[in-house]
Amino acid sequence: MEMRLNKSILLFFVLIFSLSCNGISQADRGKNELDSQYKHPVDFLDKKYSSKYQLIIDESNISDHPFFSYLDCKKEGYFVVHYVPKSIKLRNFWKSKFYENTRLDTYDFDKDDQKIRSLLNKDLKSYNIFCVYLSTEELDSNGDCTKETVHAKKDAISLFYIYNQDDGKWTELKRLKIVMLPPYVNDSFFVRQFPAFFNVDNSNVKIPNNIYGFCHPDIRTDTIKSETCYDIKIQDTAAIVKGNTLEHVGEYKLYYTKLGEAELRNSEEGEYVFKIRKDGDDYWVIEKDASQWYKLKKE
Repeated sequence: MEMRLNKSILLFFVLIFSLSCNGISQADRGKNELDSQYKHPVDFLDKKYSSKYQLIIDESNISDHPFFSYLDCKKEGYFVVHYVPKSIKLRNFWKSKFYENTRLDTYDFDKDDQKIRSLLNKDLKSYNIFCVYLSTEELDSNGDCTKETVHAKKDAISLFYIYNQDDGKWTELKRLKIVMLPPYVNDSFFVRQFPAFFNVDNSNVKIPNNIYGFCHPDIRTDTIKSETCYDIKIQDTAAIVKGNTLEHVGEYKLYYTKLGEAELRNSEEGEYVFKIRKDGDDYWVIEKDASQWYKLKKE
């Protein structure tokens, strides 16, 4: 199912929009009906549901974080357990380092499973463990219950849970209508839906005036190594970007989002060129259309 439903990455962004707008109210379904339907959710981490931990969705799509899934069309339904890193540094590891120098056309699911389990167990407290659950009533398998063929019914409702590692209990967070079955592979989806679990400050924390620098390696087709470097001067609500390239250099305005991120844009309605976020005592930056965050250094 992961292989089929995530083939087009564009569908994921449609999903994010839909999920953001489709919280379930009593007007959609009666509260008693919902509570009855989901009265006894399973313990998603019970060993009997154990499945292979993975990052690979298909040959061209990789998840931002580890997950495993379980399917039983007759009794327990379908769920995916997501291990989403709390810190940007750890998210960067799974996005960019885990498969570094690895040929994805020769990956081994069994070896991946063992390696991922080992890394997670070393530092589970650094992860938020979410589960996305659908009961059997929300699934349409067309008589063939496999992860490749099952899909969500129209207006299907999914339940989102968080695992408390201190008391070993699951807590329901939200009920949402969905248009596509999980896994939901982008960290940003969970950060936006549940910012309280990621130390996200919604109070528009101001970035101190200073000059911050960072470099990233260039993607090249030859054997020459090079990098692109930027200096970002923060001055109240403005930012001046200089670099060893002409791309993205110039003067921008700072706009703070509801997630406490500072976006460098040309106008309030424009798209961001750089996005800055505080994580612990450090500031991190990401470029437009990039997937990796880089730590900013004060000049």
